[in-house]
Amino acid sequence: MKENTVITVSRQYGCGGRELAEILAKKLNVKLYDRQIVHIAAAKLGINDLSEQDLLELENTVHPLTLTFMPFHSFGTRMGESSRGMFLSEASVVRKLANDGACVILGRCADYVLEDMPNHFSIFVCAD
Repeated sequence: MKENTVITVSRQYGCGGRELAEILAKKLNVKLYDRQIVHIAAAKLGINDLSEQDLLELENTVHPLTLTFMPFHSFGTRMGESSRGMFLSEASVVRKLANDGACVILGRCADYVLEDMPNHFSIFVCAD
């Protein structure tokens, strides 16, 4: 695998995409990024008063089948400033991690953020 190859994995809820990304990263001997991106983005936004548990709880309270989980639904028209700021911060972190070297990035709209990046491969996992 080339030094700067980035694989993004998007998935349907409950299809085993996280497990697939973990196996892929392990087999390719590269880093896997997922929830870490939320923590880094929160730090960039200056949200320092949230503990690790608070961030995990916040992330787990977003219901995946609601429109609030879809960051590009009505993007720029109805998205609140805090949601928009968090997305922009996460996108910045995704680009930085992708430029730092080969990795697998799970979710976080990384496929969209990195769509124009050379050596980027996007996988979508779905299941019944």
